[in-house]
Amino acid sequence: MLLGLEVLPRVAVAVTWAIILLTFVLAALSLHDFVQALRGQTGSVALKLPRPIRMRINRLITRRLHTKTIVAAAFGLGLLVSLLELACTGQVYFPLIRFMNSVSVDQAQAIGFLVIYNLAFVVPLVVIFTAAGLGLSSDRLAAVLNKHVAPVKLTMAVFFVLLGILLVHFR
Repeated sequence: MLLGLEVLPRVAVAVTWAIILLTFVLAALSLHDFVQALRGQTGSVALKLPRPIRMRINRLITRRLHTKTIVAAAFGLGLLVSLLELACTGQVYFPLIRFMNSVSVDQAQAIGFLVIYNLAFVVPLVVIFTAAGLGLSSDRLAAVLNKHVAPVKLTMAVFFVLLGILLVHFR
């Protein structure tokens, strides 16, 4: 039993290095996407939800939209979409959790970091929802979003590089 426990630190080190490697891979992919966006080829970016997952989300929304129990359907749909979106949100979330663990922040700081993370995720959605509510068409919204793909991808690349450096430093 005690011999098995000796493996745990090795597993922790392996997971840490896997997350660090993933962080730098995400930086490289974000940089690739930045270059693609500069060329006007936003359709060929690497870091996006795969088409089958996007289609699954669309089918879930379409199917649940017509139900009579809209509150329960919205909750269930939100849960399913969140699980499917983890492919995108986890790119930042897992390295950030590992970083907070490596610098041994206290509980208040960890909650503060998670609040900042969630605000960074939710505020753009609120802006888009508000713009749509004020009458911005989906075509115009798509044009605005496509116009800003390159700066967003560059920001993500810089973020991942900095986070990777911090993870290496505090491992």
